[in-house]
Amino acid sequence: MLLEKLKVIEIMKNVIKFTEDAQVKKSAGQVIKNNELEALRKVVGEMYAEHGATSEVMELNRKLIL
Repeated sequence: MLLEKLKVIEIMKNVIKFTEDAQVKKSAGQVIKNNELEALRKVVGEMYAEHGATSEVMELNRKLIL
């Protein structure tokens, strides 16, 4: 799942790089943001499951909420 998110992010970065359409760039940027957030949530969830509520895990979780 994480690898899929990274692939989508890279594809959308290429879309932004090669397109001239502002709406397409905006949509691609939103897709990138959403996929980055989903990937971070997955990582935080795995860290929490593996290590418990350490200060590092809680700090990452706080950043995701903001």
